[in-house]
Amino acid sequence: MTGIAAVLCDGPGPQKTVQAMSAVLEQTPHDSAGDWADGAMALSACALATTAESLGIVQPCTSLSSDIALVFDGFLTNHAELRRDLLERGAILRNRSDEELVLCAYEEWGDECAIRIEGEFAFVIADLRRQILFCARDHQGLRPLYYFDDGTIFAAGSSIAAVLAALPGTPQCDYEFLAEAMIAEVHSIERTGWKDVRRLKAAHCLSRPLSGKFREFRYYSLPERPITKFRSDADYIAHYRDVLSDAIRRTSRTHLPLAIEVSGGLDSSAVYCLAQSMIAQGGIEAPSIAAYSLRGEEGGASDEIQFARAVADFTDTKLYESELFRPPLEWFAAEAAQARDLPTYTNAAHSIHMEQLIASSGARVVLNGMGGDQWLDGSYGYYHQAIRARAPARFIENLRRDIGLYGVRSAVPFAIRKLMLSALPDPLRLALKRSRPDYARLHYEGVQFLNDEFAEKVRAAKRRYLADLPVDEVHTANVRTLDSLPNQRAFDLMYRQRANIGLEGRSPMFTRQFIEFCCSVPEDLKFRGGRTKWLHREAMRGLMPDCVTDREDKASFPERKHDASIRSLCEKAAGEELAPIIDAKRFTAFCALREGENIDDSWGRPYWGAYSVAQFLKNISYIPTTKG
Repeated sequence: MTGIAAVLCDGPGPQKTVQAMSAVLEQTPHDSAGDWADGAMALSACALATTAESLGIVQPCTSLSSDIALVFDGFLTNHAELRRDLLERGAILRNRSDEELVLCAYEEWGDECAIRIEGEFAFVIADLRRQILFCARDHQGLRPLYYFDDGTIFAAGSSIAAVLAALPGTPQCDYEFLAEAMIAEVHSIERTGWKDVRRLKAAHCLSRPLSGKFREFRYYSLPERPITKFRSDADYIAHYRDVLSDAIRRTSRTHLPLAIEVSGGLDSSAVYCLAQSMIAQGGIEAPSIAAYSLRGEEGGASDEIQFARAVADFTDTKLYESELFRPPLEWFAAEAAQARDLPTYTNAAHSIHMEQLIASSGARVVLNGMGGDQWLDGSYGYYHQAIRARAPARFIENLRRDIGLYGVRSAVPFAIRKLMLSALPDPLRLALKRSRPDYARLHYEGVQFLNDEFAEKVRAAKRRYLADLPVDEVHTANVRTLDSLPNQRAFDLMYRQRANIGLEGRSPMFTRQFIEFCCSVPEDLKFRGGRTKWLHREAMRGLMPDCVTDREDKASFPERKHDASIRSLCEKAAGEELAPIIDAKRFTAFCALREGENIDDSWGRPYWGAYSVAQFLKNISYIPTTKG
């Protein structure tokens, strides 16, 4: 895990500017810090080694010819394949680090290198030959990269605070993004709470020349491949287990003890149980593994420790348990002020004690089960998929199954509607979709508290995003999952939290190989008999406790104790900091409806959103805005 920074400006001062950014990055744990400058470009990095290959590597790294420099955050999942490919092409590799592979990949393929690089990463390359900075983020956006560009200075970094440190003044806040964030409708994911401080989107690169045209482009999209066909469900199950095992192996590469979060849920438990079964065969690229879990309030909504303990008993291993971290509201205000961003979420902060325990054990890498809910749940799109694949037998098989589950009166009309819609030409289906009254409707339309101007701006942003989606029902769902707009800010916030502790989170179920396999599997193998994750459950049956394999519920983490303070702060802010974007009367009515509900339920998202935006604006109100 490495905090990175880059500056390009025409004139004196890039090294001094990047050093100001580095001073922010140095506040997180790191092994080494360094900077590089040449002419109009400067780079800086504060590196914490998480793999044996990167031990002793001091960033920024330079090429053999010294005309290319790199700062890199993350790790590669195709380390071996990329190394072999480069060697076959005649590349001279001076060491086995991921950084060296990325440098050589850029030398070999230039701006097309990112599609060859797989893993969780963000990097910036300074190319003296072309006089450009080249930036890229991984396919799922698991490593953050922000940037500012006003034509005079370009600054990019791992954190918003680092980017702001490069600027001569403080930008104005971006009310349009804050309105989206407030009601959990973030569709302008490239924006942040600050005007002109942008987030490089997942699966995107940008090329910023010293002079000439700025270029930002998508380098990776989900391939529209035919559905993978195996002879039987058993063959799908066996292959799925192999794919997940390979994803775990690729993300386990570390020279230190490997931690694995085991919540007791289906996905993180599967990662741990499979990892344990792989140890004897040498399938884990770490010296040891250990399980860590949160212990919620006994009998409460957050209490799932019995499932995590069942996993430990099943594998005959030790489980390290931690209490939830439940700080006062003032803690969130201080955390946001330091980050110069919106506060983190309450349920994200809950894991801080556990993450501190992991770091104290000597581990720097922690695997999690993120990605399972996104890529394994499946949907009723199996009817559409069968029709498009011209597989009538599969359509009838699904209909029979649904009749048995839901009855003829429910299942048959639903299947017929799917059949009729799928038979329509794409332009007509798209027109029908856009004519629906709920098209681009806000999640909280009935109780939303934005004023009319900003409510319409949020709807317009949603319409723009939806207009660019493909027509195919299943492919649209997959594209939206890859874009992961609701989760992008959560990814950034979790990265920020772990960086402050000295941990690198990794997600086997977000690897590119795992995602592409899941997209090639028929929907009726993921969602079957009214159950999500059918394929995943069957693949793990016998490899982890049945009580976890068959689990249907999920824990939640309500924080009722903040309600009164949030309402007090927000109602005051309604006439002050929040006045430009909310309707005070609507907000008061919303608060009245909100009484008695929990922070993490459907009401809680905009409630916490209102607090987080109000706190952000309250924090920056003490900072003079000298730059528009």
